[in-house]
Amino acid sequence: MSESSAELRTLEVAVQEGQYHIEAAARRDDPWPPPQDGLTTGEDHWTGIVTGTQWGPVTVLLQTLAQRPDAVSDGWEMVVERDLVTEESGIEVRSIFREEAVGNCTVPPGRYRLRIHVRGRADAAIYNMVESPLETHLVQLWPSPQSQAPEIIFGPDTYATRDGSPALSTSPAPVSNAREDTNAFLGRLTTYLADEAGIGQFLIVDALHSALDTIQPFIPTGSRTIYLHNGPEHDPGGTAHTGITFVRANLTDPDEILTRAMEHLDFDQPVALALLSVLPDIPDDARAYQYARRLGGPLAEGSYLAVTHSTLGYYNEGEGDPPPRIGGSGQRLRHHQEILNFMGGFVLVVTGLVEITRWIPGPQRNYLPPTGEFQACAVGRRVDDDYFWSVFDRLFPGGSLGVRGS
Repeated sequence: MSESSAELRTLEVAVQEGQYHIEAAARRDDPWPPPQDGLTTGEDHWTGIVTGTQWGPVTVLLQTLAQRPDAVSDGWEMVVERDLVTEESGIEVRSIFREEAVGNCTVPPGRYRLRIHVRGRADAAIYNMVESPLETHLVQLWPSPQSQAPEIIFGPDTYATRDGSPALSTSPAPVSNAREDTNAFLGRLTTYLADEAGIGQFLIVDALHSALDTIQPFIPTGSRTIYLHNGPEHDPGGTAHTGITFVRANLTDPDEILTRAMEHLDFDQPVALALLSVLPDIPDDARAYQYARRLGGPLAEGSYLAVTHSTLGYYNEGEGDPPPRIGGSGQRLRHHQEILNFMGGFVLVVTGLVEITRWIPGPQRNYLPPTGEFQACAVGRRVDDDYFWSVFDRLFPGGSLGVRGS
């Protein structure tokens, strides 16, 4: 059966974190089962589809059929089938951070077979964010009373097999030292910003008590850096280093931080602001957002903001019990959507919001987020307000993250 034998509905799905979902029911027993095919995951009542696009729109063609197609349509790079069971009268196509469905179709309750066709995932994966669709999906749906296992019908595509491994790794991130992880992230961050973005000024606000000797290897030669420990009691130790100035101040007084930083850095030029594990020390959300935005406010266009934060991962309001607010270290945990709220005015670069050891510039691999409490990080570039909100509205229709106007 060809694509034209049944009406196609064309949707533009705002993809976030490299995925969108097809749901027949909202409940989840497992938020992200280990994928087996590099394209899909899910349970009986929902399917998650992995995109090469990390942030931005994907064209999704939705087609309801009376029976299984006779042949696979041409022109696709990978095709996977899996079951979907609906107990009510419809399915919905959803973005993960959007309350309203992007599209839906009415079907009688029962078991159905999904056939998901994709093309363009590898092309889209080159970019962290896109403004117009670079990949296209065709989702076909027909009644299929007999239970069947997921199956790769055609492919896999190059995105699923890049680096000789599946697109989604089932192994959790290794447990390692928070200081070592943060230093390694800082090294990757500063190298990327110096080499790729030409950033030569850094304002680092750190909660992890590092000596300057420890930080020095991760600061690009020739840059000007303000290193601020979040609290007046810490002696940074180590020897003096050219280009690094230690400042005693506290995140709860952002104006003092800015005053001291402006004595050494030129805020008319781009500056990279790194808030390393300090925001979990501010339990009140309103104050935490206020302090972060006060520090980021004076940054010139082309500046960067990096945030690391303790989290338990994703949580959508109204879906199950909310995650704990206090972690094992006594710090305030925030879920991914709350961490993204710190990035207002900044467009995410490289990998979006990920576990800290997974923030790696270059070709990306999707992965299963670790279970339990872990460190997440995000890096964004300051853009003008009109551009930021045009991108934001495409990624989060309806402003579901609550960032606008704050």
